[in-house]
Amino acid sequence: MDTNIDRVKDLERQIDELKRRSPSHSVRSTMLQQLEEMDEELDGEQKRAIEEESPAQADGPGGL
Repeated sequence: MDTNIDRVKDLERQIDELKRRSPSHSVRSTMLQQLEEMDEELDGEQKRAIEEESPAQADGPGGL
């Protein structure tokens, strides 16, 4: 689970960095494409982190 959380944090950092580097006008298409790809990967990693966290909660107190 830590690896997914670490990856989420890394992707968030990379996305923030890319947004800071991009000009507020006339953003290059390569930067937009890179941002879109990182956003999609971030969504996937966040979903995986949530899925991995859910079974652990079911095994906690009050579980089977």
